[in-house]
Amino acid sequence: MTRWLAWTCSTHFPDNPHFAHANGVSNLAASFEKVLHEGHGHTMPLQRYDIRPEGRPWEVRFWHPKNWPIFDDEGSIVALVQHVTDVTASILSPKADPNASVRVERNILTFRTGRHGLAGRQNSNFGTWQR
Repeated sequence: MTRWLAWTCSTHFPDNPHFAHANGVSNLAASFEKVLHEGHGHTMPLQRYDIRPEGRPWEVRFWHPKNWPIFDDEGSIVALVQHVTDVTASILSPKADPNASVRVERNILTFRTGRHGLAGRQNSNFGTWQR
């Protein structure tokens, strides 16, 4: 499962290859593993996790991520929910307006176990809100 989570994260959300200290993929996979093993939510510390908009260069981003499990009626984990708040503006500009737009996303990573092991898919950007 650890390999599958690392592969899923690195495939869908790769680290910035131009940032030598990029550790977002490994941190995210570790948080997912923690949620899966402990069966409750995990609030990650502030993460630098750069993004690359289609056709544009990498952009520096800072996030406050939270991950938690969704259970079926039998108590098995059937999905992971990730809630992230983009706090880049407040990190890069300490004098930023606290009422400025904040980007919040929820992603659902669903998986199931079966005869062929773990299978999963990401339903990215389940919701995006700005205030």
